[in-house]
Amino acid sequence: MKDQPLTWSTRIDPHAGRIQTQQGSKLPRGYTLIVHSAVKARAEMTTPPFTASESLRALSTVFAIYDSERSSRLQTIG
Repeated sequence: MKDQPLTWSTRIDPHAGRIQTQQGSKLPRGYTLIVHSAVKARAEMTTPPFTASESLRALSTVFAIYDSERSSRLQTIG
């Protein structure tokens, strides 16, 4: 991971318009661990860490977040 911290801004109070900075460990987490677990399960022909429907739900959530940011509107995940 880069030595620089993750930064982002939000339009939602109480931090609207302020730059936020990640305060925490840079150890592998999130997508890195999920992808590693999925690839390992496939290589070893074992049960994956999540089902296809769980994967679809996660992707739907991520895309709803992107759509919400782009449109400045709440998105329904269903």
